[in-house]
Amino acid sequence: MPLVDRVLYPLMRHSHNLFFNFDSPLAPAYKLASRALDNNIAGRLFMHLAEHPVKRTLLGCQRCGDCAIQHVGFLCPESGCPKHTRNGACGGSRNGMCEVNPDRRCVWFRAHARLASTGNVSEMCHGCVPPRMWELNHTSSWLNFHLGRDHQSNGGEISGCCRQTSCHLLLSDTKAS
Repeated sequence: MPLVDRVLYPLMRHSHNLFFNFDSPLAPAYKLASRALDNNIAGRLFMHLAEHPVKRTLLGCQRCGDCAIQHVGFLCPESGCPKHTRNGACGGSRNGMCEVNPDRRCVWFRAHARLASTGNVSEMCHGCVPPRMWELNHTSSWLNFHLGRDHQSNGGEISGCCRQTSCHLLLSDTKAS
């Protein structure tokens, strides 16, 4: 695993657990601050200026507004994969290289290496990640997380089903037939 991944992965994992955890003792404070920032244009501009340069530099962030880095070893599936796959490799990679851009490592190959380095490969198999919420495009994923608007909130039927161990949407389709 490249040095940058060995350094960046633990840093991203720790930061994510500190700031983006619904069970954190600071979660209510983050929600209050997010609500205040989201209520006016100046607050949203401040968030853009605070969030985007960091995420663009570290992740190649494209501001999808529905961040899924925690599902891909803290790599961005939107900027890291030309097919934007959020639930595992497309199956077209060869020797760890991307099928579309053969000069680049597959983001899922890199995610597997990162998770394997810490003995957490099984995390790749926990539930599924719901499709990207396109209505959040070019908004702050940080605000969206803390205000319960992204795929991690309990708001959407698909989001709720996709966090389960098995896909309840498929099970309900089977029962209906």
